[in-house]
Order: sequence, then C-alpha cells, then structure tokens
Amino acid sequence: MSSVNPPPVFSADDESTWKVSGQYPPREVDGMDWQRCALLHNKILRLGWTARYGEAIPLPAQSWWDRFITSPTLEQTWTTRLSASLVQFLKCAQVTPQENEHAFHYYFSGLAYPGGFYQSKQEGEFEILTLYPLNNLNLGGHLDGLSFNQENHLAILQTDIDDANATLNGRTDWDPLETVLSAWLDMIEVSKIIALPEGVEMPSSEGNRPKYNPWVLLPHSAAQLKSTLDAFAQLVVLIEILMEPNASADQALLQSELENRLAQSSSDVDIGLCSEQTLNETGIPPGFLREFLLNARKPKFKYVAPGLTLPSPETLLSTPFKNMTLPFQFGDHMLPIPLFPSDIHRTTPANGPPFGFPFDKETYLPAGLWLSPCDRNGENPFEDSCRLVLPFAVGRNGWAVTSDGDALGSNPYSKTMEARDCVSELYQQGYNHFIPAHDVRLEDVLRNWTAMVGAGEWKVGADGVQSEIEIFRDADTEEGWFKYQIEANW
Repeated sequence: MSSVNPPPVFSADDESTWKVSGQYPPREVDGMDWQRCALLHNKILRLGWTARYGEAIPLPAQSWWDRFITSPTLEQTWTTRLSASLVQFLKCAQVTPQENEHAFHYYFSGLAYPGGFYQSKQEGEFEILTLYPLNNLNLGGHLDGLSFNQENHLAILQTDIDDANATLNGRTDWDPLETVLSAWLDMIEVSKIIALPEGVEMPSSEGNRPKYNPWVLLPHSAAQLKSTLDAFAQLVVLIEILMEPNASADQALLQSELENRLAQSSSDVDIGLCSEQTLNETGIPPGFLREFLLNARKPKFKYVAPGLTLPSPETLLSTPFKNMTLPFQFGDHMLPIPLFPSDIHRTTPANGPPFGFPFDKETYLPAGLWLSPCDRNGENPFEDSCRLVLPFAVGRNGWAVTSDGDALGSNPYSKTMEARDCVSELYQQGYNHFIPAHDVRLEDVLRNWTAMVGAGEWKVGADGVQSEIEIFRDADTEEGWFKYQIEANW
C-alpha cells in the first residue's frame, strides 16, 4: 500500500511554515492567530535589530504587555478593551527599548502605545484600533496606520484617516493579521526594503533616499529583477514551445518541456532586448528598466501578448515624455516608457489620463504595457511598476475588477460601486491592503500572461501570440473577468 504524505501544516517550531502562502494558508482558529502573528512580528523586529546592531547589542526580551501594562488598573482596563486573542498577541510580541529610536519596518514605527490605539478612531469605539502606526511618511495629510478589527480579527492599511471611507465602504475585504505581516516580511526577504547597520548611510551615488532607522526602501532589488527576468523567460520559452508544429497541449508535458528548456545553459540562449548602444542613444539611465532590457531572454518572435510587440529603438524613443522638462522637485525621476508597445499607436482617454502629475497632460498615449513613472528618491518608489494602456476602454459592464475586487473605475471611497470604462486600470491593484499604493509590478503581469498562454486562452502562431488586442475586452465579461485579475499582494 502506498503511503500518502499529509498536507503541510503550520508549526511554531518550523520557521519555513510561518509565512502565509498557498501552501500554508491562514489557520481556522478562535479569534486572531496570536501565536503565528507573534512569531512573524518578532521575526521582522529581530531582522531589523540584528542588521542594525549585529551581535554587539542583543535585542532585549520585553513584550509590549510588559512594557505598557504596569499596574492592576491598567491590566483591568486593557483586558476589558482588547479581545482575549489580541491580549495574548501583545503578551508575546516584542518591542525595542523605549530610548532607542528603532522603526519596526520601513512603513511602520511599531506597535502603538495604549493611548495611540484610538488616536485616529472615533472616541468611545473600541472595535477598530490602529495597531501599527505609520512612520512619518510624506504620503498623507493625516497619517494613520494598520487598522485592526477586534470583532472579526482582520486588518487593513489606512494611509490616511480618511481612508476609512474606503476600508469601511462595505465591500473592501480585510485580511488576517498574519497575512499582512507575511507581506511585510516578504518585502524584507526579497530586499525591497533593507536595514542598514548603525552609523551607515546609503552611498551618495544611490541618491537621497528616505530612511526610517534602520530601514530604506529600494526602487528595486536584485532579487526582484531576477524574478522578473525569470518570469519573462518563462513566458518567452512557453510561447516558443507552442510555436513548434508538434507542440503538445497536455499541461503536464508542456510544463516538463518548459522546465527542461529553462534549465539549459545560458550560453545557448540569446540575451538582451536592446543593446547598450541603443540604451545610451535613448537616454535610459541605470536602473531596473535598463537592466531588464539588457538581461532579458531574447525571443524568436514579435508578439509577447495580444497586439503587444517587443521594444525597439524607435518605440523607446517615441515616448511623448522624452523631452519633457520636469518640475524641480522631480530630481531622480524615471519617465513613463512603453516597454511592450502596440501596433495601434493612439488610444482614447477614458476616466482620466494613465499617469499622474506631471505626466497627466498627455491624455492620448500609444497603447501598450508601460513602465510607470517612478521618483527613485521618493517615499514609495517602485521602478518595476507598470500599467497597460489599451486602445479602447473596458469596465462599463461591471465584470472587470482590480486586485481588491472593486470594479474598474469605481471610487473606493464611495459606498456604491459604480463601474466605469477605463483604458489603463486593467491588472491594477485597486486599494492596496498592505502598503501605500503603487502600480502593479511587472513580474505579476508577466506571470498572468504566461498563465493565459499556457492555458490556451491566447493563441500562439508564427509571430508569437497571435490573438488580437481586442481579446482584452474579455476582462469585462462574466466568462473572462477572473482571468485578468491579479492576486492582491504588496
């Protein structure tokens, strides 16, 4: 008799099981999963502290509860106001010494002190509290933080106190705290945020980046670039396999062939979508885009997605923003660039221009997948963020949705969901539950495209993906909407 391995489960003794994932989903527990949350919280705190001080200064083992609940009166007050499982979490979650200015995470200062739980909430209401206040980011007029609902034990970010109009609109889902903490930890593990040793600053060549001691947010990391290049390589190889006359439609055989070809020696593969000389001529500076174009696997076809082609010197030069004079405050700013342009050169505006100030003057843009503008010295830089600009609008049917489940074009701050036609909202995040808003990451879009090609949703021919760009209209249909929704993440 063959033995069947039991499904993997969370274990406090196995650190690899702590982060929430498809393999290790949130557990069904009574109240919040205080044990898992405390483990994740303490790991994040320990990573920052150790990176800053090394072994020279050990992290003192003091819990939030021991720090702030110092009398029987306080204990009675806060065991009454807080749910039992939240109390358990606060008894296990560690804090740094009071005299030490140490941020828990790039975005968040740490667990709120007792009086700070309700500073931005309605007086007398104890159901929802601000568990992790934001650092002093230059992102809102009235900064808030991570809100936690004690009734259902779910959490969501409110960058500004007015974001409650979005988070409490009756349709925005909240997440278990362990899901949020897992997202924050993932940012550390891929080096999107890094902790600097005490007394060390970013080199001047890296610009004047905000720092919330010891954390710095990078515009992109080497790990992010690699995973994006890997995602593009998977898409390219899959299309090339399906271009062959005897390509198998069997998913298992297709996956096996894909893995075999990806494992081939890099010496057998052509690398680079553009030459160094072309990038110099087009004025693309060092950064994520330049590294992606120089190191991406070179396809043997033209179309990487329906109606979207590989970049060329002409398309990289044709951006209407190339000779734009930026306001003085936009020092180290990456301009919007059409990465995978469309043969259809103009698009009709719907529901506002694709990009914000100062790029909002151009309402008619060439269609295609654009890398979004990025202020690399800003508070929330994402060099790998992107936006699909279609030559037509989708959304009015109410089926097309953003990652948060809201209809395209709908105002999250309104109690009523009203779908509107949009040309540049497909694949976008909507309301980000974990960190301040930014456009969808290129890796996520590429992995969606690979899934569409692999499932046969997009047809492949001699020039690559042969489905026409009109197929993106399927995103606004009952049969197709879910295929174009990217899972919510940071």
